[in-house]
Amino acid sequence: MAKISLVKRTLKNNGEAVYKEVNKMERLILKDKEFIIRNFYEDDIYKPKKLLSFIDNMIDDSDAMITLRVRKTAEQEKEWFMDMLSAIRNSRMAMLIAEFNDRIVGGAEISFCSECEEHIAEFSISIIKDYRSYGLGSYLLSRITDIAEKNLKPKPTIIKLSVFSNNKHAIALYQKYGFDIVSRIPNRFEFNGRFVDEIIMLKFI
Repeated sequence: MAKISLVKRTLKNNGEAVYKEVNKMERLILKDKEFIIRNFYEDDIYKPKKLLSFIDNMIDDSDAMITLRVRKTAEQEKEWFMDMLSAIRNSRMAMLIAEFNDRIVGGAEISFCSECEEHIAEFSISIIKDYRSYGLGSYLLSRITDIAEKNLKPKPTIIKLSVFSNNKHAIALYQKYGFDIVSRIPNRFEFNGRFVDEIIMLKFI
């Protein structure tokens, strides 16, 4: 490994958290566990096992309140990853990946909704069940929105997200970071055999 310089910073996040920034990789300590926070990069396409394992884990988790429920074929997944990498390189998207013990346990992404809504960037976050109580979601949310303000082109003025109405913990987290509820769509999602409303939240930046 090339010689690296470390920058230490102390954060307040459910107790003390310390991370070391290493180029585009950060070592983040939360509740005595060390996570690696990094960008999505080309190796994730050509060595996709870790990322695919993470996605499949989220799909298989019956408690995960996500809209993705059908596994993609290998060809579909490669095309999907290539599209993401292209969007990132063109400053249309930003994505962070969280790893623990060389396993992907979380991710956050933000990208423009469409060409006619270039002032609006849409945000999403996913974390594996066993790692949802460490403050990882708070950290990823803070970092990805900061990256969006600095790196997305054109700079978005609104960040939008969608959340299941029964995901009270996530709604409270988003409100803590300045998101406001602007609409509710009844019975938008089917979750564990019943219909759940969709909550739309916005943050003006």
